[in-house]
Amino acid sequence: MSLMLKLLLSTLLLSSFLYADKDTKLVKDFLEDSIPYNKNIENIDINITDTIKIKELQDWKAYVVNIEAMMKGDKKKSFDVDFFSNGVVITKNLNMLLSGDRLIDMIKPSFKPNKNLLDSSLPTSKKVQEFLERSLVDNNNIENVEINVVDIIKVEQLNGWNAYVIDIKAILKKQKRKVKQKMFLFSDGEVITQELNMLKSGDSLLELIKPPFKDEYYKKENLIYGDVDAKHKVVIFSDPLCPFCRGFVPNAIKEMKKEPKKFAIYYYHFPLPSLHPAAVSLVKAAYAAELKGYKDVVLKLYNVKINSKERDVEKILKAFNETMGTDIKAKDLKSKAVLEHFENDLDVAESLMVGGTPTLFLDGKLDRTKKRYKKVK
Repeated sequence: MSLMLKLLLSTLLLSSFLYADKDTKLVKDFLEDSIPYNKNIENIDINITDTIKIKELQDWKAYVVNIEAMMKGDKKKSFDVDFFSNGVVITKNLNMLLSGDRLIDMIKPSFKPNKNLLDSSLPTSKKVQEFLERSLVDNNNIENVEINVVDIIKVEQLNGWNAYVIDIKAILKKQKRKVKQKMFLFSDGEVITQELNMLKSGDSLLELIKPPFKDEYYKKENLIYGDVDAKHKVVIFSDPLCPFCRGFVPNAIKEMKKEPKKFAIYYYHFPLPSLHPAAVSLVKAAYAAELKGYKDVVLKLYNVKINSKERDVEKILKAFNETMGTDIKAKDLKSKAVLEHFENDLDVAESLMVGGTPTLFLDGKLDRTKKRYKKVK
């Protein structure tokens, strides 16, 4: 089974499991609303096959869940996924803060606990920092890693829990390129995780505490379709070589651009260089083409045929120009205007802590479903 399918089905399961014991109609409605995102899935059957008490934690349990998906063509896929809940929140991944042990390993008979513990007398923020440092120590792709807790946000919905805003700086070894990233980690001082969902409501705590899209981020150079005073503002962060983006973004834009009074579409390039290095030159070429007056550049960008791992700028520009009917040169990618636009998009993404693509905001609020625009009036 492809990783993409596993991720999709796991995401569907997480949201549906939140309601499974109390309101099966909500589960059914949610699944019916979510399944159309993958045209290859016709039916999903979910069953909790085992419940395991976590002896090291008073309130936490592991839930072993079996997923069966009927694919088009009568092909059935089946696999198990583990979730952890304390009756208030639920997550797929949970670690002990002091030892770093994963709960997914702790429920296995062969589990051997890590005896190299963090100093329990340290402030929780320092423990979180050292936990992350340990987690990255074996990553051979990066060096000169700097980790700092830059903010602590009290989680109002959970007694004793905080969200820790982490600033990470590192150098990619192969490219010798500096990278920076912000991330959230949640901890109550005993366990730690990157994402939590409220068990009853299904709300993602990550979404609840992430910053909203500020008015100052709406810039005319990012408005690709629609009227500036349209009823709704839709923001898209995307990488033109991301498979998920290619399957979603062009169709969403084409749909919304039909109603310019209803939707103002703001587009922000967010290439993922570690996954698709060719995307960096592509989006800079797109900026250059727009500065020269070319239209519909963003939509056409998704038609460019190039290996996402390509690093040769001339090859990338050849594919770009053939698709666009342009004559963008390598020197155009280095112009002050292009570089400023490129950095501005990345700065906005960093301020909002955008972590993947595609990411959508509707009227300033993050839309994890990526389809609320279909329901607005």
